[in-house]
Amino acid sequence: MKKRLNNVLKHSAASKVKVEMTLAAREFEVKVVDNGKGFVVPVMSVAPAPTRGRRGGNGLTNMRQRLMDIGGECLISSQPGHGTTVTMCIHLNPKTAR
Repeated sequence: MKKRLNNVLKHSAASKVKVEMTLAAREFEVKVVDNGKGFVVPVMSVAPAPTRGRRGGNGLTNMRQRLMDIGGECLISSQPGHGTTVTMCIHLNPKTAR
């Protein structure tokens, strides 16, 4: 989540950001919503794009990969001029969830 909040500060030009956390029986969800400038959500593969560098990072791809590695997912909704919502969901093992 720290990476996402850093991205809001660095890239979004948002005046507001809301963080919501929900814990259910089998899932933990963190939703970050900002009212910033938004962007066109790229089609992301699991592997980082080799052409990225100073002009664009791998932050969203890396975040998505890290969540996949622990059995979660990352959903991104954004449009230019309409802010961004990033939902990070971790599916909990019912045997270890409390």
